[in-house]
Amino acid sequence: MISPIPVHQAREHLGQLIEEAYYLGKPFVIKRGKKLMAALIGTKEFSQILRLLEKYDPGLADTLAVMSNLEIQAILKEGEEDIKKGNLIAFNKNILDK
Repeated sequence: MISPIPVHQAREHLGQLIEEAYYLGKPFVIKRGKKLMAALIGTKEFSQILRLLEKYDPGLADTLAVMSNLEIQAILKEGEEDIKKGNLIAFNKNILDK
């Protein structure tokens, strides 16, 4: 079992935790008080999780991939702002009938 690390300790040793997560594949769980708040894993492990999710739950894998991609997040935010401003393009379903 993974021993939770208090957030203040994680903050003090963040560089070391990141190196251990990346180079050793060691996961960490960070807690605030008694509440488990976050997990820190290396990018290799994250990629393995995504590959498994793609195989068994492609929808969830897509969601996680989007959530972890800053470029896609920026595009989605821009689209949401366009919708709020009313900058929309009408969809012409007759195009599909051709």
